Amino acid sequence: MKKYILTIIITAAALLCASHAAQAAVYYVSPAGSDSRTAAQAQNPATPWKTIQKAANTMHAGDTCLVHPGTYQEHVSTKFGGTDDSHRITFKAQGTATMQGVNIMHPYVTVDGFDITGYTATNLGHITIFIGGNYCQILNNTIRDGAGEVYGILFYNSSGSSASNCVVRGNTLTNINFHFLKADGSGHLFENNLAAVFRSEVGG
Repeated sequence: MKKYILTIIITAAALLCASHAAQAAVYYVSPAGSDSRTAAQAQNPATPWKTIQKAANTMHAGDTCLVHPGTYQEHVSTKFGGTDDSHRITFKAQGTATMQGVNIMHPYVTVDGFDITGYTATNLGHITIFIGGNYCQILNNTIRDGAGEVYGILFYNSSGSSASNCVVRGNTLTNINFHFLKADGSGHLFENNLAAVFRSEVGG
C-alpha cells in the first residue's frame, strides 16, 4: 500500500510541475496593436497589445513580453514579479523600441534591450528599482537625453532599505543631465556599462 501511495504522490508532483511550465506565456506588443484584445490573442504576434503596461498588468512568473519596434509614450510599472531565475518576468525589445522607462517594484524582473528616453519625474530614474525589486536584471538598454534631476538608473532607498542582488550589464547611458547611476543595496553586479556625455563645440 505504501508503494502505491508514494507513486501517486510523485506522479501528482510531476504533473503539477509540468502544468506550471506549460502556463508560461509570451505576449506581444506593438504600436499598431490594441489593448482591448484578450491575453490569448496577444500571444499571437499578428494580434499584439498596444502598450507595454497592458502586458505588465497581465504577466506572471515565467512570462515574457516581446516589444516590436516603435515609440511607446509610457513609463511602465511592474504589477507582478518572478519567483526565481528560471521563472522571471521578462520585457525584451525586438529592434528599436523606445519608451520612457520602468519602475521595477517586484523581484526577478528583466528589462532587456530598450531605447529609453523622455522621462521627466524629478528625483526618480528612467529605470527605478524599488525595495521589492530584488534579483532584477537591467540588460543592454540605451538610456539617453535625460531631463534635469532625473537619474539614469536609480536604486531607490527607503529608510535604509533597497533592492539587492541585481545585475546591471551592457547598458549605454548618454547625455543624462543628472546622476547616471545611484546604487544602494547589496550583492549587485555591474559590468560592461558605458556612461558618456556628448557636447557640441562652438567656434574654432
